[in-house]
Amino acid sequence: MKNPDPRSTSGSYLASMADPSRLVAMAELGWDDAFAESFTALGIPGTHPGRVMRVDRGMCTVLMPNPVRITTRQSVAVGDWVAVGPGNSSDGRDKLREVLPRRSVFSRKQAGLQSTEQVVAAKIDTILLVNALDAPLHERGIERYLTLGWQSGATPVMVLTKADVCNDEEIAEAQTQVAAIAIDVDIHTVSAKTGLGIERLAEAFLLPGRTTALLGPSGAGKSTLVNRLANAEVMSVGKVREDDAKGRHTTTHRELVVLPGHGLLIDTPGMRELALWDADDGLAQTFTDIEELSISCRFADCAHLAEPGCAVRTAIQDGNLDEARLTSWQALQQELYVLASRQMERKATARNPKYRGKRDENTQESRRRH
Repeated sequence: MKNPDPRSTSGSYLASMADPSRLVAMAELGWDDAFAESFTALGIPGTHPGRVMRVDRGMCTVLMPNPVRITTRQSVAVGDWVAVGPGNSSDGRDKLREVLPRRSVFSRKQAGLQSTEQVVAAKIDTILLVNALDAPLHERGIERYLTLGWQSGATPVMVLTKADVCNDEEIAEAQTQVAAIAIDVDIHTVSAKTGLGIERLAEAFLLPGRTTALLGPSGAGKSTLVNRLANAEVMSVGKVREDDAKGRHTTTHRELVVLPGHGLLIDTPGMRELALWDADDGLAQTFTDIEELSISCRFADCAHLAEPGCAVRTAIQDGNLDEARLTSWQALQQELYVLASRQMERKATARNPKYRGKRDENTQESRRRH
């Protein structure tokens, strides 16, 4: 069956599909008028839209009325909407021609020394930040996830898993601990084993055409939660070490899971390193308590160290703010400052070949010394 031309309008495209099930499929994948307009603006003849389900080295699986697995040299992420069509080669196979503009994206700095962006998931509406109750909660790590979660453009939600290993008092204590740092963020406590809180979580976020990404450390129970929400074994799971409650990387890739009539889920591997990327707004949203206190400081550029009239330091002295939270905020601010400085240096290097050559000489000399 020949693919209809989707570049006219989203309405005519979907309505022109002869098979009614194909209309449902596109809508369930999150296709809407805004994406149709973006697709039309590309103006690439012979292409049709699809959504990236999985990315492997040089290959990606694209969901469309007729799903395909194609090669790609472009930077593409799970959840992306893409244009697929014939390439310039003579093999007649479809190629990924273009990535549609992203409305929301969860990104981090690529692990290592290079200051480059790594897109973890795209076109997401909700981010479930998953933490397990069978291990101590890492507050500073949660703040880091929340910062990137708010920055993504999606809505972050805290999910505390493995509630079956705790009593009511322990659960309440954990919820209070998380609420103190996850300001204006919904908190859900669930157990994939007993089913506690699963239905409430599904009713709130698993909605047709909506995409929910699960993020969090290894061993938090993300894949188990996906299987429970999907009511099927769609992701493999592994055991957590009993001595330190740390999990293995059972999930080794990111994958978009379609739940017919109930939206889409993106499962992700646990990330050992979560460095910030372009997250000034997300940082401010995560630390609204400090941001609001800062307004009352005597000096507009108060660093909250030892300046007179510092409202933030006063809140700490009065017991209204945890000093560890201020330290965390300052550390994340410094991380973003260093990142911005490196990005400016890269731009300067690109514009000035002499500077680039000098930097390369310094790098080689440094390697010889070590």
